Amino acid sequence: MPTGEIWSVKNTPLDFTQPTRIGAHLHELPAVIGGYDHNFVLHKSNEAAVALTFAARVYAPKTGRIMEVYTTEPGIQLYTMNRIPDNLYSRDGKPYSPHAALCLEAQHFPDSLHQAHFPSILLTPNSVYRQTTIYQFKTDH
Repeated sequence: MPTGEIWSVKNTPLDFTQPTRIGAHLHELPAVIGGYDHNFVLHKSNEAAVALTFAARVYAPKTGRIMEVYTTEPGIQLYTMNRIPDNLYSRDGKPYSPHAALCLEAQHFPDSLHQAHFPSILLTPNSVYRQTTIYQFKTDH
């Protein structure tokens, strides 16, 4: 549950400030969570609050696929398919296992409504909400 605190990820299982295999520290996370389901603060300055900025990069070494995420949102949620239905199968009929995929969701911080120091999520009448998120795919070949 969000507390309103913003913690440093340095030297924790949430530290992706350097290239790190997603599963490398899964065993260090609380079992009750079951994997990653965390919001990461993108540390934008007030001037860059609405600017499109780099948020994340995922690299699949076996295929050379790269996904980069750029967003105007202040945070990004990493979710690693922790709990999946028993009837979810791949195209070739094999059941998916936990952590078989990941999601990167650009967003505001959870519980922003109740945290005055978080970027506001209030949308008032006659105001306009705009955000941009780009998922760019490429290969290293």
